[in-house]
Amino acid sequence: MIRRIAFPLYVVISSMLAMSFVACSVSRTNRNVSIPDWLELPVMSPESSQAFHTLPMKIDGRTVRNYSFIWDKEHQVAPWVAYPLTSENIGNVIKRTNEWGLNPNMPKEDQPLLVRGYKEGDNGWYSRGHQIASADRLLDRESNATTFYGTNMTPQDGDFNGGIWNSLEMKVRGWANNCDTLYVVTGCLVKDSEHYALDNDGKKVAVPTAYYKALLAYKAPAKGRKPFGLDGFAACGYFFEHKKYPDGKITREMARSIDELEKITGEDFFPRLSSVVGKKNAELIEKESPSSEAFWK
Repeated sequence: MIRRIAFPLYVVISSMLAMSFVACSVSRTNRNVSIPDWLELPVMSPESSQAFHTLPMKIDGRTVRNYSFIWDKEHQVAPWVAYPLTSENIGNVIKRTNEWGLNPNMPKEDQPLLVRGYKEGDNGWYSRGHQIASADRLLDRESNATTFYGTNMTPQDGDFNGGIWNSLEMKVRGWANNCDTLYVVTGCLVKDSEHYALDNDGKKVAVPTAYYKALLAYKAPAKGRKPFGLDGFAACGYFFEHKKYPDGKITREMARSIDELEKITGEDFFPRLSSVVGKKNAELIEKESPSSEAFWK
């Protein structure tokens, strides 16, 4: 469902960058602060106290956007991380850096320090689970290192992290490599969290109760290419409770429409889509079942 786009009152901008993925990025202004108007960004409530951040990367000397996120200082996690994926910015040039560290654009006291992993909190040990995956940024050391910031981590059950979540991440990269751009929102829910892990300084970090991905694929019209989706767009969502899934496999039956995912998470995904394809088509794209589009196999 598409609603009027809104932005937070408290905004921290790490870098304001444009990137030509499908349509040009146009900035809106809220209380004299410019906010990027990118396709992947969900609606941000003006009542929210959560801070918005975006990080850059370089491709062939061009400075472009890497990923964006909002920060929940109380729970020490990012409720969502949003980013474009293409074969160009995924890369396959380096191995993961494992440069676990702090986000240099934020005060140390406002973020978790996870160089030595999470300490046990009130419910045992958790692994450091990426929101934007390390393998989504293997173009160079600098962009990959940003995926190891504590602000991109959440405490994840080891079986979940290495099982179904890893399977979904690999699926997502496959889809990204088979379209022009895949717009991704990766998020977690902490509202009803009952457990916590500890960072290296002893700060409590909420253990999410669930994780999700909202996906918007785009293929531009081209000679000899079969028309894709509606106006070149198709969408898909996934939602998982934070628990172990025995076989760790992703099936088509797990996919949800964006409308359904919005109802579960309370988020409003891809609000700018209506300005690209029109309100009616945007609603149809978000309403459509992924099972009707062969791309999401």
